[in-house]
Amino acid sequence: MLYRTVTNPLRHTNQSWRRGRSNCSVDTSRNMRRDKHSTASQSNREDRSRSPINNSSFPSSSTSSSDHYSKPDTNTNTVFRRAFKYYKKRDPRPDLSEVIEPRLMEGRMIDNCSSVTNDSFSSLGLRPLSEWKVITFPDRVGLYLLPDLLTPSGHSEWIRHGLEYSMDGNNKTNIALHSDEPLVLFLRLLSYCFDSTLKLIPFSLTVQSDFRSLRWTTLGIHYDWATKEYPSSGHPLPSELSSLASIVVSALGLQEIKADTTIVNYYPPKSTLSPHVDRSERTHRIPLVSLSVGRPAIYLTGGRSLDDPVLPILLQSGDVLVMDGDQRLVYHAVPAILPPGERKGPLEEEREREE
Repeated sequence: MLYRTVTNPLRHTNQSWRRGRSNCSVDTSRNMRRDKHSTASQSNREDRSRSPINNSSFPSSSTSSSDHYSKPDTNTNTVFRRAFKYYKKRDPRPDLSEVIEPRLMEGRMIDNCSSVTNDSFSSLGLRPLSEWKVITFPDRVGLYLLPDLLTPSGHSEWIRHGLEYSMDGNNKTNIALHSDEPLVLFLRLLSYCFDSTLKLIPFSLTVQSDFRSLRWTTLGIHYDWATKEYPSSGHPLPSELSSLASIVVSALGLQEIKADTTIVNYYPPKSTLSPHVDRSERTHRIPLVSLSVGRPAIYLTGGRSLDDPVLPILLQSGDVLVMDGDQRLVYHAVPAILPPGERKGPLEEEREREE
């Protein structure tokens, strides 16, 4: 299936969350190898303000960018809005040479993490902690990228989770799913995002309509889209979601959390997520954790103003992004979903495969 699922973010709304820090550290002496692209990326991120997407000559946007959790912004001529429109366009295609690719960058290894064990890693589809690397940005303290955390089977399991969540009666979606057809049909379609040579199984019109229309599923304490608030209670969050969030923040040495709500966003090939700030949670003092599964996407992260410099990042299946501290309330967006499969050349070639 041609879509991308993001558990974005794991939103903790309980005021009784635990305080404290885990006993973990990042070993700066055990650096990952760097290649030409990594070196270029390091140079690019040292002064992102020089990028063409961050100057006034960038074309103005007239696209609406409403925030799902707050009032929409109507100012169309801002740095972020121009960047969003630029990476969203399909003809002509944007120059993607400025896009950061975390998997090709130097990272720091996680070390001395006594509060995290590998016992639950396999059940969550996670690679051993010794294989994790962390990418940070000097000018964006609180933004963490942890690329390629999932095992090969972990990708399939989290895709399955994302689908099963949408059909669980305790969860809410943007549509009322009413299909009784076997789950295996959906999973077969989902697997297409990894192998485009698969022959698709015919689906009923009802299933096709449901699947094309599915955009989000909420779990745990459900976000109220009408009031733009979270209620005080809800259903328990699936254990794999809360465990994933706890492991990630513990490995980074951040405040311990017990996540109690999640929004899963589903992205068809030409869909986007407009610039917004996640500010509806009851507290902004704890990190948000995002897991990307499925198709790669361009992710934009900015600042608290729509005129702050914008950083474009390639997120791929299995990548985790964490927003903490000053990065907790920055504008972010997804302007483009890229074609399926492993990256085998320039990003421009990936875009061409979708045509």
